[in-house]
Amino acid sequence: MNDEMMQAWMKVAAPAEEHEFLKRLAGDWKASTTFWMAPDAPPATSDGTMKGVMLLGDRFLQSTYEGDTPWGPFSGMAIDGYDRIRNVHVGIWMDSMGTVMMNFEGSAEGDVRTMTCNFTSPTGEPATMRGITTIVSDNEYRYESYASGPDGSEFKNMEIVYTR
Repeated sequence: MNDEMMQAWMKVAAPAEEHEFLKRLAGDWKASTTFWMAPDAPPATSDGTMKGVMLLGDRFLQSTYEGDTPWGPFSGMAIDGYDRIRNVHVGIWMDSMGTVMMNFEGSAEGDVRTMTCNFTSPTGEPATMRGITTIVSDNEYRYESYASGPDGSEFKNMEIVYTR
């Protein structure tokens, strides 16, 4: 590897200003979740906890969720980062209700990050999910998830309010 290539790698390997958004999500959080299984369905609620830990020299955020749902215990894990080569926020999500690793990409502006995931639904159909993380304060943030409804239009299927 020549010096020019090595310097380019070193530049994109260092954490950047965009990683500060992730650092604000680190810590121990209480989670209050409301979710809707369909656009016209009544909401269901559950409580849990989220623990966020910065990894690998503040380059990635690992978030671990534990809670209960009306269907039983639930756990999930995310790894979020900022890809300095492509200049895009990236993340993966996996949980105990499936075997899919959902890959998200998006952008952040100020205290709001919007990420989108294209995936295959359990019925084999293409599906899209959009997640919006809003930092309300140093002690609160909100995650809203939007999914495709039966008619293909987007509806809010989940909201989680995290508090310290």
